[in-house]
Amino acid sequence: MGTGATELCFSTARELADLICRRRVSARELMAAHLAQAARAHGRNADAWKERATHELITLLRDDYPTLMSVLGALSDVSV
Repeated sequence: MGTGATELCFSTARELADLICRRRVSARELMAAHLAQAARAHGRNADAWKERATHELITLLRDDYPTLMSVLGALSDVSV
């Protein structure tokens, strides 16, 4: 939607909320950008980190299927 992943990762909370409210970026795109940044920060351990993060999110969101599916979709968008 016109906003780069790097820009999203270094925006303030107010800026991010504004982008979502104005529908310039989706929550899914925002999550994917931040997950990709976190995975890159883990360097050689990025794959292991992504797997642990996925399992943790499944545990946390197991009672909220629609949100879980959206989050897993965002995780699948993450390439390191």
